[in-house]
Amino acid sequence: MDAKRLRVGDIEMAYEEAGSGERPFVLVYGFTGSRDDFSDVLPELGELGHTVILDQRGHGDSTNTRDRSTCHFAQLQEDLLGFLDAMGIERCELLGHSMGGVVGLRFALDHPERVASLVLMDTTPGPIGVLPKGFVGAEDVPFLRPSREVAEGIGGAAHEIVADAAHSPHLENRDVWLAAIRARLRRARA
Repeated sequence: MDAKRLRVGDIEMAYEEAGSGERPFVLVYGFTGSRDDFSDVLPELGELGHTVILDQRGHGDSTNTRDRSTCHFAQLQEDLLGFLDAMGIERCELLGHSMGGVVGLRFALDHPERVASLVLMDTTPGPIGVLPKGFVGAEDVPFLRPSREVAEGIGGAAHEIVADAAHSPHLENRDVWLAAIRARLRRARA
C-alpha cells in the first residue's frame, strides 16, 4: 500500500490507514522500524475499525532531519501529538512496540485525554541501561538515524543476533529474513 503524507511541524510524516470508525487504533513501532512492521496486520485490523500506522521522524518514509538535537523522546511525543491533531484524531487506542512503547507511555501520561487505551508491547518505561556498543545511557540518546558510531554499534550487536538466528533450523525463508534485517540496519544509519 502506498503511504499518505502529512505535514507535522518541521517534518512530513508518512502513514497508512485502513477501515473506519470513530476512535482509531494507532500503532507506533520500535527503533529502526517503520510502518512496514505492522503492514501485514493492517488489513485485518482495518476490518475491526479505523487503524493507522505511521512512520516516526527519521524512520521509514518520514523526514530525516539529520539534526541530532531533534532525536529524543520528547520530540517523538510532540510529533505524535501533531500527527493526531493534523489527522483530526481527538482520542485514540494506542499501541506502542519497543521504542514506540516508550513514546506511547510518555504520551499517555502527558496527554491522558487523548488516549482511550494503551497497549505496550515488548517495551520499557524509558531508555534501557544496557545498549549495544556505541550508545550512552542518556535520556536523549540520538536513537533516530544514529551516527555512524552508533549504527556500527547496532550493526555489530545485531550481526551476532542475526548470525545465530540465521543458523536456526526452524527459520523458514532465511535469506528473505536476513535481507530484511540488513535493510532495516542500513536505513537506521545517518
